[in-house]
Parts: sequence; C-alpha cells; structure tokens
Amino acid sequence: KQQEKEQHHRYMLLEDNITMFFRTEGLYVYDPEGRITSGELYAIYKQWCLAEKIPLHPPREFWLHARNHASEYRLVSTYIPDPTGKRCRGFYGIRPLKKEEKSTTLL
Repeated sequence: KQQEKEQHHRYMLLEDNITMFFRTEGLYVYDPEGRITSGELYAIYKQWCLAEKIPLHPPREFWLHARNHASEYRLVSTYIPDPTGKRCRGFYGIRPLKKEEKSTTLL
C-alpha cells in the first residue's frame, strides 16, 4: 500500500512538472514547421528545472510523457534527423528559440 502511494505521488510530481514545462511560455516556440530532437527539448527542460529549482526527471520519463501527451501539446512524436543527419527521436511542431528570441532571464 505504501509503495503504491509513493508511486502515485511520484507520478503526480512527474505529471505536474512536465505539464508545467509545456505550458510555460518563452522556452521554445510552437511552430507547425518546427522540429526538435528529444535531446534538445530535454536540455531546455533541464535548464528550466534548474532555474526554477524544481525536481528534474530522467530523460526517458520526460520523453515518455512528451510522446504520450504529444497531441495535447500539438506535437508529432517521430524520428527526425539531428544536426549531423543521424536519425533520432524528436518532435515536429516545436522548435528551440532562436538567439534573438531568447529572454535574458533564461541565460
């Protein structure tokens, strides 16, 4: 029973944390033509967690949540080429901020 409660509590923290990230503006841009690798998106999430001083979840948990809720965030989870051309997990419908779009508060 206690283990179930702990697992549920961990799930709720994960759900709230990652959902909050996807609802936070100024970290990335929702763009129908955009794309981002899972690693790039996780790096943005990690930076956000550190800045907000909130728990950071492992990359696999983050990716599974993003993939399972992709339609809620208007994303398409698929394989995309990374900057070197290698095929990797990623998303269409979102892109990193360009340098000129970044807020000085996130630096």
